[in-house]
Amino acid sequence: MKKNNAKPIRPIKLRKRTEELLNKNPVAIKKIPPRDVRNLLEDLQIYQIELEKHSNALQKAHENLIESKEQYRSLLANIPVGVFRSNPQGKLIATNLALIRMLGYESEEEVLKIPPVNLYVDPARGKELIEQLRIKGSLTNFEIQLRHRDGSNIWAAFSIHPVEDNQGNLIYLDGIICNITEHKQAKEELNRKITELNSFINNLPDIAWLKDADSRFIAVNRAFSESVGMDPESLINQTCEVCFGKEEAKKFKKDDQKIMKSRRKLTIEEKITDSQKNEIWLETIKSPIMDESGKVAGTVGIARDITERKRWEKAQQKAHDELERQVEKRTKELEIQTNSLEEVNMALKVLLRKREKDKTEIGNNVLTNVKELIEPYFEKMGKTELDDRQKAFLSIIESNLNEVTTPFTRKLSMKYLDLTPKEIQIANLIRHGNSTRKIANLINISPRTVDTHRKNIRKKIGLDKKKANLRSHLSSLY
Repeated sequence: MKKNNAKPIRPIKLRKRTEELLNKNPVAIKKIPPRDVRNLLEDLQIYQIELEKHSNALQKAHENLIESKEQYRSLLANIPVGVFRSNPQGKLIATNLALIRMLGYESEEEVLKIPPVNLYVDPARGKELIEQLRIKGSLTNFEIQLRHRDGSNIWAAFSIHPVEDNQGNLIYLDGIICNITEHKQAKEELNRKITELNSFINNLPDIAWLKDADSRFIAVNRAFSESVGMDPESLINQTCEVCFGKEEAKKFKKDDQKIMKSRRKLTIEEKITDSQKNEIWLETIKSPIMDESGKVAGTVGIARDITERKRWEKAQQKAHDELERQVEKRTKELEIQTNSLEEVNMALKVLLRKREKDKTEIGNNVLTNVKELIEPYFEKMGKTELDDRQKAFLSIIESNLNEVTTPFTRKLSMKYLDLTPKEIQIANLIRHGNSTRKIANLINISPRTVDTHRKNIRKKIGLDKKKANLRSHLSSLY
C-alpha cells in the first residue's frame, strides 16, 4: 500500500466525501476509479487512528481532571479557613469542611439550606456586604457577625471575588471566611485593659508613658501631654522628637535600648528641653515591658517634675553660701571681740581679786571691832541685875551680832531662797536652842504661829517627811 504523506483530513471534509460516495447508486459506484476508493479507505483508517489517539488523550485528561478535582476537594477540606461559593444574592452553593465546622453544622447540605437572612446576625450588615461588593467589585477583610448553629455569634472576616461569564455577567461569588472571634475578644480585652490603664495613668499626678520596642509612644497620661503642651492623641505612635529636641530624643532612645537589653529599671535625674525651649528637671524611673512569652515588648516610665524643687535647692544653696559668707565674716568680727573681751575679762579678774581682798579686810576689821569694842560690854551687862525678858533680848542681840560675823544667815538664805525673813528669824532662834513658847514671847507671836512657821521651814528645807531634828540640821549649816 502506497504511503500517504498528505496532511490529516479535516473531519467535515472526510465526512462529506464519504456521504457523497454512499449516496451514489450502485451503477455510479462501479464507475468510481479504484484509486479514489482506496484513497478514501486510507483516509478513513488514518482518521480512525487519530480518533483513537484523541480518545486516549481525552480519557487521560478526564482521569487527570478527576485527580485534580479530588486534590482540590482535599485541599479545600483541610485548609483552616472557610471557603464558599454563592449566587449573586448571597445564597450559598458550595462550602468546604472548615466553614461547615465554623458554623457548627455536620454536613454541607445543612449549611446550603440556610437562607442568607438567617446566616448574618445583622441582616442589614449582610445587605451592606453585597452592596459594597457591587460597588467595589471585590472585598477584602470585610468584618461581619455570623450566626452559629447553637445561637451564639461569631466574628468573621470576608474576602470575596466575583466570577463572571464570557459576557461579563456576574454568575458566582467566591470567597474566604476567617473566624476572628478570638482575635476580636482579645482586641476587646486589650482595649479594655488599655482603657483601664489610661484611666489609671491619667489619674497619676506624675508624668507617665508607655513605649513600644521602637521607642514610639503607645500611651501617655494627661500630665505628660500637659507638660509638653500637646494632645495625647497626637503623641501616639510618635517618637520623642515630636515633643523634645533631637538630642534629648536620641538620648531617650539610647536609654530605652539600654533598659530593654539589660531588662532592668533605670532611675535618673535629668534636665531636658521641651519643644518650647523650656528647661525641665525630671526624676525618672524607667522599666522594661514583657509580653506573655517573656520577650521585651517596650518600656514604661514615670517621671516627677522636680523643676521647682531644683530651683528651690539652687536658691537654698545660694542662701547657704551667703550664710556661710556672713558667718565667716561674723566669726572674724567675733574673734576680734573675743580678744577684746579676754582683755576685759583679765582686767575684771584683777578687780575681783582686789574686791575679795578688800572684802576680807573689811570683814576682819568688823570682827576685830566687834570683839574689842562690843563684846566686853555684853559681859558687863550680863553681870547687872536684869529680868528674864531683858536677859533674853540681850542674848538675842549678842546672837545676832555674832551672825554678822558668821555665815549662817547668809548660807541659809542662799541655800533656801524661798524662806521668808520671818522664817529665817525663827530658824536662827531654833538653832540657838529656844523653845516654841520662848520664841513666841521674844518676837510677840503665838506659839501656834511659831509651830506653823516650824512646819513651813521643815517643808521648804526638805524635812517634812523625815524624822530628822530641825535644830541639828540648822546647826550643821553654821
